[in-house]
Amino acid sequence: MKITVFTSNQPRHLALIESLAEISDQVYAVQECNTVFPGQIDDFFKKSEIMQEYFEHVIEQKIKFLGIYDLHQTM
Repeated sequence: MKITVFTSNQPRHLALIESLAEISDQVYAVQECNTVFPGQIDDFFKKSEIMQEYFEHVIEQKIKFLGIYDLHQTM
């Protein structure tokens, strides 16, 4: 079976792709790339202390509940 996924480069999306790869012969992923430092640079999300704090909490919860490691863990 072949699967094609159109998604983003967020860690939870990468985890989904990896899970799909375990049950299929081939997985193709077309990814839209967003910043890996939300709230730290002025990009898709506005750079501000509030956004940095918000994303720190989001990242902590992803690690806690989903076991997802990403670059934000070093913030």
